Amino acid sequence: AQIAPDLENEVNGSALAQTGTNDDLQLEYTRLFDVTSSAAGCSLHSGFYRGPRMSQMEELLRFYNHFGLSLIEGQSELPDHLTTQLEFLQFLSYCEAELIAKGTDADDQRRAKRDFVARYPLRWLPQLQDKFKQAQAMGFYQELVRVLIAALASEYQVLAQLLGEAGLESTSDELLYTQIRT
Repeated sequence: AQIAPDLENEVNGSALAQTGTNDDLQLEYTRLFDVTSSAAGCSLHSGFYRGPRMSQMEELLRFYNHFGLSLIEGQSELPDHLTTQLEFLQFLSYCEAELIAKGTDADDQRRAKRDFVARYPLRWLPQLQDKFKQAQAMGFYQELVRVLIAALASEYQVLAQLLGEAGLESTSDELLYTQIRT
């Protein structure tokens, strides 16, 4: 509610509660995300949706490296994994907050965050959402990805507004905006 107040009333709490037992949630997780043994194949790696995957990972690494970040040797998640992308957005938000606290202009951080959101998670998460629908995923996972997409779209809109730019609905990203809102 504090991050995206406009989304607070859009969250379907009953869908998020559709987890069954702990075993049910674990079985569903394996069914959806263990792409080596799953017919559903709902990968949490953007390279599976916006390939070629190696190019996607190289591009992401360049983005991370530009901000002085590198992957830790032995890290279990790859650069194109959803958690890595969300952690990077958290890092950019932290940097933005530090600049604001110092009274320094944070527009470069905002542009980076806006570009990253639009170029990565908002480009492939709608495809993951479609995969969830096709796989008849548990309501919990379907709602979780829907809320994540809506929150990222809201963040994009806020950033565009702070930067004095047009939002998704009035740019060349109209198709993306339509996918996000459905």
